[in-house]
Amino acid sequence: MGKNKKLISSVTAIVIALIFMASTFAWQQTVHKINEFKGEKTDVILHDDFDPATGAKDVYVENPNSVDIFVRVKLNEYMDLTSNTAPASYSWQTHKYNASAANCGNSNLSGKKFHDYFTWEMGGQKYYNPGDKNQSIVQDTNIYGSGYPQTPYVNPVNGIITASEYLAMSDNGKTNFIGWIYDTDGYAYWSQPLGKDQVTGLLLHKVNTNSVLNDTDYYYAIDVIVEAVDVKDIPMWTSGAASVDPANPNTYPSAANPGIINFIKTLSVPIAPPATQPPTTTQTPTESPIIEPGSPTDIDP
Repeated sequence: MGKNKKLISSVTAIVIALIFMASTFAWQQTVHKINEFKGEKTDVILHDDFDPATGAKDVYVENPNSVDIFVRVKLNEYMDLTSNTAPASYSWQTHKYNASAANCGNSNLSGKKFHDYFTWEMGGQKYYNPGDKNQSIVQDTNIYGSGYPQTPYVNPVNGIITASEYLAMSDNGKTNFIGWIYDTDGYAYWSQPLGKDQVTGLLLHKVNTNSVLNDTDYYYAIDVIVEAVDVKDIPMWTSGAASVDPANPNTYPSAANPGIINFIKTLSVPIAPPATQPPTTTQTPTESPIIEPGSPTDIDP
């Protein structure tokens, strides 16, 4: 009889304040969620689609809001090749772009490299079913076709790049780049602002387990951390959270290379203020200007 094995994924989404959720990769879901929002609503929908039959695990982010948002994702890992039991506390190692976007070089205490046993496929494209704005996480194993929207295509070869590669591009190159930018601290930034109902491309697509682990005990975990800010809260990433939220200065780590998000910010088109209504002979000083439906101020709360 084969020995037990376990592959786990926990999902943590941070959006302005904090959303926490944990899920299993084998795959029962346990979700814990706390929302504390400040200012404009900038919640996002994390799509974490896993198919146990194929090992597909698609990670991407959707914006259900009326304001542009900016997204970054960090993937942490844990591996134990001697037991299939979850540890009392995880010693997470952040997945960083090393030999490639999919191979970070992380090892366990015995020196066994994670990606000799669990190989990642990253990037690509898929049809998806848009989430509900009241959901913070969607896990959907259904297969959709051409009647549904597609995520932007992320080239698995050159659609996930390092910060230095991105910053070395011309302004035109950065403007037209569609993909993920891996900073040296392990955060991957989506290269474009997300408008209403838009999604990022796939960051993680599939996890393959090496056949040498057949009939052995093992435990492997992936922790997905998602953060999103609107344009007003970008200083959380460029100057530290204390610049926006003095009460929680350590909640949002500053970008190792703030030039990434500073440039992406320039790609966002701000919502224009409403045109000034000319006074009329029937308007009194206490009357408000008329705003037609569909004007830039007619947005969802």
